[in-house]
Amino acid sequence: MREMPPRCTGYRPLGGRAIYNVGARIYPPESAAVSRIRELEWEGKTVAKAPAKKAATRVPDKLTSASLIGYLAEKNGIVRRDVKQVLEDLFEIVGAGVMRGERVALGKIGKMFIRVRPARAAHPGRNPLTGQMITIPAKPATKVPRFTFSKTFKEAALKAKAKK
Repeated sequence: MREMPPRCTGYRPLGGRAIYNVGARIYPPESAAVSRIRELEWEGKTVAKAPAKKAATRVPDKLTSASLIGYLAEKNGIVRRDVKQVLEDLFEIVGAGVMRGERVALGKIGKMFIRVRPARAAHPGRNPLTGQMITIPAKPATKVPRFTFSKTFKEAALKAKAKK
């Protein structure tokens, strides 16, 4: 039987052949990568190190567009110019969807849409200063942008630390 290297993980014999499981790939023993890994393990060296963890990026105190761009760029390791372009594209596509009359879902926050406010007929009213009866003119139907928050967001808002 073949001798197993001291810290080799994922070694299992398979019908006379050995297979090494390195990460997500399975290599046969004759692979150059596996032979190099075996050499390093016999020498007692570490094969692979986990990437160093980055310090947690702090959420900005004031959420302006510039601070959002800076936060997202730092958190994801992307250039600020690219983050700005992605945000502009996101807002553009949300606006286009709303203008087409669709209900656009914005993640777990809610939905944005256009609502038609019905027309109002002309009706009598009273001037509050003089008390004289006047006719209030009719208003046509109008379209107004609306936003409805999701149930989960509303529930989370109840637990939020909001300034009064």
